[in-house]
Amino acid sequence: MKPGAALLWLLLCTCMPLQAANLFTLPLLGGDGESTSDTQQGEGERKRKFRLLKERKQSEEPLVKLIIAGAPEPLQRNIELYLTPLPLSGAERNAFVFTLEERARNALAALGYYNSQLQIDVDRSQTIWPIRIQVTPGEPVRYRFVMLWLEGDAKQDPAMAALVEEAEIRPGQVLHHGHYQRLKNRILSEGLMRGYFDGKFAVSKVEVNRDTNVADLTLIYDSGTRYRLGRVTFSPFELDPELLDAMIPFESGAPYAASTLARFNSNLLSAGYFGDVRVLPYTDRAVDYQVPLEVQLSPAARHTVDLGLGFTTDTGARATATWRTPKINEAGHSQELTLELSKNPQMNFHYRIPLDHPLNDLLVINALVERDQYGNIDSEQYGLRVGRQTRLGDDWLRNYYLRWLQERWGTGGEDFQSKLILPGLSWSKTKRWGSPLDPRRGFRQIYSIEVASDSAGSDVTQAQFRGQFKWVDTPWDNHRVVLRFDGGLTKVDNADLERVPPSMRFFAGGDTSIRGFSYQSLGPTVEVIDDEGNSRDAVVGGRYLAVASFEYQYYLNDSWRLATFIDGGNAFSTDQFTAVYSVGVGLHWISPVGPIKLDVGYGISEDNPPWRIHITIGADL
Repeated sequence: MKPGAALLWLLLCTCMPLQAANLFTLPLLGGDGESTSDTQQGEGERKRKFRLLKERKQSEEPLVKLIIAGAPEPLQRNIELYLTPLPLSGAERNAFVFTLEERARNALAALGYYNSQLQIDVDRSQTIWPIRIQVTPGEPVRYRFVMLWLEGDAKQDPAMAALVEEAEIRPGQVLHHGHYQRLKNRILSEGLMRGYFDGKFAVSKVEVNRDTNVADLTLIYDSGTRYRLGRVTFSPFELDPELLDAMIPFESGAPYAASTLARFNSNLLSAGYFGDVRVLPYTDRAVDYQVPLEVQLSPAARHTVDLGLGFTTDTGARATATWRTPKINEAGHSQELTLELSKNPQMNFHYRIPLDHPLNDLLVINALVERDQYGNIDSEQYGLRVGRQTRLGDDWLRNYYLRWLQERWGTGGEDFQSKLILPGLSWSKTKRWGSPLDPRRGFRQIYSIEVASDSAGSDVTQAQFRGQFKWVDTPWDNHRVVLRFDGGLTKVDNADLERVPPSMRFFAGGDTSIRGFSYQSLGPTVEVIDDEGNSRDAVVGGRYLAVASFEYQYYLNDSWRLATFIDGGNAFSTDQFTAVYSVGVGLHWISPVGPIKLDVGYGISEDNPPWRIHITIGADL
């Protein structure tokens, strides 16, 4: 500072009161240096930030330790939840202690304990303060009067009525605000899913009398008018509009339901024509409570090729290649060709033509070329089938068809050949609950009948019936049972029995039959002379089949389970039925692609009991 300026400053300070002088802070040193006051303030700010930084470093764990005594576990857990998070700094700790009692009482009241006594002791002498909360719960508040009521269209809706009737809140129960709020949320959520977009609670209150420990609940839901499903418009797509309309599972004006839209979405995806489907309801565009729907469709890949590897102890290793064309033309035709290289190689071709419905009514053309081994018989077969597949009510699937079969085989050095024209009819139904890969409950049943006549172009006159049933149930947690039955009979003259193709005879044994015995190793036998001139018994299959199985499974966890089983039955050709039995154990891994099962079967009915390891992949249903 220049001498003249310093002299002026001294004169001003002398003439002005002390308070005024304190308003001025001019630097006494030359240049642009900081004043003494600014320096002190900056130093103080740095120290404060350092203390905060140090405190943060020390607050990686809570600065209090809760000790809750005298409260049952649900109350203790709720107090802990209400007091979370625990403080991590001194300031937070002080605020935590200040509001501690109020929050603890709120936690108790939430579960119906309004008149609880609390004794709170805080030990501030330690770095981490122990806080002891002694709880005397007292008598809980119980519901005296519960009124749950529906108004509007929901009053006539069975699903909404069931929701109210099955509510867990009843007179005499302890007041639980969580259950009350959950019931309200369920009613609102179900209302939205069922088209009550104007729904609201006309009355929603719980009145608590702390003196008498009783509560009165009044909950009245006014749904208003239920909205309806309106006109459906599809984005441009190269498919016959009648096929698209056939997949709509409702009529215009049907009551709105999210489950109906989900089924619509599933129908479109299951058709295979589309890579992505979006069903969009525009509730804001509703007119006269009719909600218009827009369906956005994107095409699936024109062609797909899937390659796969697999293994079973029945047929060994296999490699498959599948070529699919999900939409050949605007009429919705599709094709699928599968080639399999294995012990029993085959080629299988399907061509599907939708009739009245792309999913529920199809004309299916199937061609098959296969080499297989049935018992001790090597077979080569060629087949062509044309049939109509229709999905009936209650999920039954019906097929009626005409099948042409030509099969060549050899037994004991002799060659045989048969040609059959087989009209057939089959019914099947599968129901499952839980994961498709590992259902907790369900069943599958398949019934079929085929006939052939030498007067209608077949080499053999015969009729065959077959029934298969499988049932799965989980009666208790971690305990699962699987029952299986497979039966069949063939009506044919004794003179024509050897001309029945091996693919239409019955055999037993293998992974999905009687474990402990090799694949199709059980059934009637004949004596043959092998290439070396030795006599041996060859399994040639029978007219009848009766096989049953019982399996118990115990889940160790979500991924592993143990199994034990008993299988029994046989294939036979006369009225004399000789059953064989096996028992065994298994270890199953519930993999992302389905259960992988390692079973060991032991044939207990034989003089020289066989045993066999069985490895299979796939769901039970």
